[in-house]
Amino acid sequence: MNNNYSMFKIKLKTGFFKKESYFLILGDQEIILRNESKEESEEFRIEKSVLKSVVISGENPLDIEIITEKDILTGEFLVDKDLAEAAVQLNLFCGKKLYFH
Repeated sequence: MNNNYSMFKIKLKTGFFKKESYFLILGDQEIILRNESKEESEEFRIEKSVLKSVVISGENPLDIEIITEKDILTGEFLVDKDLAEAAVQLNLFCGKKLYFH
């Protein structure tokens, strides 16, 4: 990964009643979801080409739903001060695939 990326903290739904802290990293051609815990190095990589849509909805905290050809990943933003920057960067990355509800 190069230095041209944006990173935001989210709580990603990883089980029926389980959410874990992840970094949402926007690269040039992919979204990376990296577990924040040092003990676990689980990471999801979503190529821009398989991205169907990204939906931002709700209120404090804002929810995010990342829809690909095979998966739907859901979570919520953790840091309020990042929300405006996240919206700008997601818009640049996703273009017409970004939806606000």
